[in-house]
Amino acid sequence: MSKVYMLGSDGGVQAMERIRCKDEDKELQTLLLRNPQILPAEQIDPDNPPRWLLVKREMSVTDPASGAERWSIDFVFVDHMAVLTLVECKRCEDTRSRREVVAQMLEYPANGQHYWDAEQLLASSQAAAGSAEDFARWIEESGFDSPLAFFQAVEKNLKESRMRLIFFLEESPNELRSLVDFLNRQLTNTDVLLVEARQY
Repeated sequence: MSKVYMLGSDGGVQAMERIRCKDEDKELQTLLLRNPQILPAEQIDPDNPPRWLLVKREMSVTDPASGAERWSIDFVFVDHMAVLTLVECKRCEDTRSRREVVAQMLEYPANGQHYWDAEQLLASSQAAAGSAEDFARWIEESGFDSPLAFFQAVEKNLKESRMRLIFFLEESPNELRSLVDFLNRQLTNTDVLLVEARQY
């Protein structure tokens, strides 16, 4: 594992100590909620980096077998190109960050696309925005005539599985990296990413 060093005033360096995530809500979810810009927009598209808008935190997903709200995804964002981004946070030491989280992440869009529609996504985004003026400005800067037109485009992309799935951890286990690499080679419209928020 590569080390990160801090440069002192005397010109010497000191290795910084890695901090393992102990509290997923505080150290990962709250971090991302307050700082969505740490999602790697420039790496996703260097020529047209996504601009993020929060749709909802803990977005519910309906179980088609029962009709009940069985699951919830940690974050749903949308970018200015009307593409949804689903983010699931997990601690590296959480054993669910291996296989179970991959199954969860696939269940969310597989079922969400049948129940999430433009009106629901619009209402959730307006509630999350806080400022109606900021929300209206964000939509306008995205080049759409109205919020509903924007979210109708979002719904269309969702139905066509045009979206992103992001695993957000302080460090990703090798097993998860292999699964993400495999999924990206198999999926056509959906991008799967790993984002590491390493802490020192």
